[in-house]
Amino acid sequence: MPHRDSYPQGVPCWVELQTPDQQGAAEFYAALFGWELDDEPLPFGGHYTMASLEGGTVAGITPQPPDTPESRPPAWMTYLAVDDLPTVVDRVTAAGGQVLAPPMQVMDSGSMAVVADPTGGVVGLWQADRHPGSQTVNQPGAVIWNELITPEPDRAAAFYDAVLGTTHDNVPMGDGDTYTVLKVDGREVAGAMALPEHAGVPTAWTVYFATDDLAARVAAATNLGATILNQVDSPAGPLAVMTDPQGGVFQVMHPTEWPD
Repeated sequence: MPHRDSYPQGVPCWVELQTPDQQGAAEFYAALFGWELDDEPLPFGGHYTMASLEGGTVAGITPQPPDTPESRPPAWMTYLAVDDLPTVVDRVTAAGGQVLAPPMQVMDSGSMAVVADPTGGVVGLWQADRHPGSQTVNQPGAVIWNELITPEPDRAAAFYDAVLGTTHDNVPMGDGDTYTVLKVDGREVAGAMALPEHAGVPTAWTVYFATDDLAARVAAATNLGATILNQVDSPAGPLAVMTDPQGGVFQVMHPTEWPD
């Protein structure tokens, strides 16, 4: 079982769904992926739902903030690991980004901030203490890939390089386009891609969950109330883009090769 106890700086380390129906969303994903759920009380009221798979943490589910506009759909947030949160946050503005939420301590779990890159991609930054992030990855039911949808992949990648010390390459795709890959220590850790303007997809970090049977996961998701937006045979493997019953977008992929 792929297991992680720590993450190098710049690597996606955690995903978290902010949704208006925390219980409904948690029940949906638990049924779809076999997650075990544990509700942890929050100091300001309410609870944080921690999802686990075969004993390792996978993802979090939390209510949307009270001031969230009703028109804003639920969304999965990607968190990138950092070694020194204040230092990384200090680089954001100079690199053309924006600090949306300054560094804050999350009990004894770690510290976090939320920033936006120059193209509008919102991402969390996480410096771990007790909670390293996703412990179970790269297996059915767990996160296998994180991808930024942005009109300017190169500009976004240059931001992350400057702030986090990542590197990036542009990989040719079969249709003549390129796919931008973010790397840490030479290893591919995330991607960035542009969609046509007419696609109407906002700039956002998206999350892929792995499956070893895409057709079965799509059928199960539909039975649980999901909506299938698209199905694609990508170079990395067949995938489906869906919305959960509350409207949160996520992707499920059957990889052609399983990463370590």
